[in-house]
Amino acid sequence: SDLLLHLRLAPAGIVLERPLDNRGAYIPTTTLALLGGHAAFIGWPDHLRNWGRPQPEIRQRISDIEAFYEGRHSDAAGWLTQHDIRYIVWRDTDNRRSAGAFERINPQINSHYSWHEYRSGEHWRTGLWVRRTNPLYGGQPMQNETTETIKTLAPDNFQEHP
Repeated sequence: SDLLLHLRLAPAGIVLERPLDNRGAYIPTTTLALLGGHAAFIGWPDHLRNWGRPQPEIRQRISDIEAFYEGRHSDAAGWLTQHDIRYIVWRDTDNRRSAGAFERINPQINSHYSWHEYRSGEHWRTGLWVRRTNPLYGGQPMQNETTETIKTLAPDNFQEHP
């Protein structure tokens, strides 16, 4: 997909993807991050437990991810910055799981992230939020070469919204 192409061409960064179900292992969570060559904010929760990650940390991350994707995180932009999240994936399943969440999330983070839409319909969209600045380096603007590359390679499917 064009979204995957965007991630493959994008500078390294942590990708946030919502877990697609609660099984905990052998699920397509982190698919885009890994196929795009990036670090995922959370992997398969059951494997993290087996590898010795603390249970409270895993549960907190899952809870924070769900709060974010439902549009009810009290400080979404601050939380994303704290965890150095550079890319946020919004899949068609996110539209179905949390009606109206996109409309709640986008205003909370649009000063820090730009929305790149790849597909949309009357009541759904898929795309990627990309961090506008790098908070770890004094708020300097992120390089925009990826956006320009994607516009060139897939102009019919690329829309950038403020």
